[in-house]
Amino acid sequence: MAENNIPLAEIQALIPEVRKMAVKKFYRMPARLRTVHTQEDWIQDAMVIFLNLVSNYSPEKGAFENYIRFTLPKRLMSILRDILKKDPLVNEELWKLSKSLERELGRKPRAEEFAEHSGYSTEKAQEILDAGFGERIFGGEDEIQAEVKTGISPEEQYIRLEARKILWDCIDRLERELKLLFIRHEFDGISFQKLFDKPECRKILESGSLTTFQRDYKKKASDSVENCVRNKYEIKC
Repeated sequence: MAENNIPLAEIQALIPEVRKMAVKKFYRMPARLRTVHTQEDWIQDAMVIFLNLVSNYSPEKGAFENYIRFTLPKRLMSILRDILKKDPLVNEELWKLSKSLERELGRKPRAEEFAEHSGYSTEKAQEILDAGFGERIFGGEDEIQAEVKTGISPEEQYIRLEARKILWDCIDRLERELKLLFIRHEFDGISFQKLFDKPECRKILESGSLTTFQRDYKKKASDSVENCVRNKYEIKC
């Protein structure tokens, strides 16, 4: 038994679910932010929060499992908000997040759902959704203007824009279906497992298992884009 009389078996039974909450939060972050706060960081944060909640739990807070499932995601959201304060999402990333949620939900996300994944308050999320995203993914001057609001210097804006152009030129060289698969994994944050579970995605690589699916993806998509980018960055005197 734990010090606050929670059976140890109940605590242990929730650990896999806590890990899933952390991994889910990681994959729903824009790709750029995943380099700032890794999957391992999210899992560690979730476990620390979980242990604190266990230590501070008392029966008047309700059923133990419900208390954890309700409170822990809110604490993870606080971490995401702190990350976004330092490095806010730009228009393009908000647009992608909205479209990713729309695919997942089968409808346009509500303000509270958008807030849960963007780190904004429900009121701010509603304001963003009402304003729209210009129904665009990538562009030139509009994209720069969106980034100006984040306080990025003109020099860094130019470097980022040029880097994007190179990256997307390389992605465009992939076959259409492979390109869509690449975008869904790298930019929408959809896991290999979820992609493999969809017959139409699995068919693209003609892979018989998750392991071969990941291997074939790396060889045909990821490595191709990476090699292309490296060649384009190579300075030839």
